[in-house]
Amino acid sequence: MRLFAVILGLSLLCAAALAEPVPEDLAALIAAAGTAEDHEDADAVVVLDRTTVEVEDSGLAHINNRRVTKVLTEDGALDLAFQRFDYDPATQLIEVKKVIVHRAGGEQEVVDLAGLVDVIAPAWAIYWGACMLGLDLPRLEVGDAVEIATYRK
Repeated sequence: MRLFAVILGLSLLCAAALAEPVPEDLAALIAAAGTAEDHEDADAVVVLDRTTVEVEDSGLAHINNRRVTKVLTEDGALDLAFQRFDYDPATQLIEVKKVIVHRAGGEQEVVDLAGLVDVIAPAWAIYWGACMLGLDLPRLEVGDAVEIATYRK
């Protein structure tokens, strides 16, 4: 009977570990990230960075990423104003699922993904066909946060 209880307990633990994650309270996470005074010499702080990877039997990986970054300074707002997504078109696919600006006052602004531009990535010393998607964001202020969800394979 004790063995049955141990096996049942381990099964439930494994099932809980494989379950979908509980949605985050982004407003609370963004607020808890603090201000520039809490992060010396930082222009922005990553509030959340979650990546899930599913691998097919063939080895093909499906990668979903969700990243939330909070603006701490004016320089951070400038740095985050343009989002760049690098990829190799010969071996990768990238899809930007959503971009949301969480304003310091609590409002959310969904960014129109029609503004995504696919261009050749600037090269320095290695020249292959790398590309990038670029997206201009609305004006960011100190205290705003940028949420980006992407899919790659």
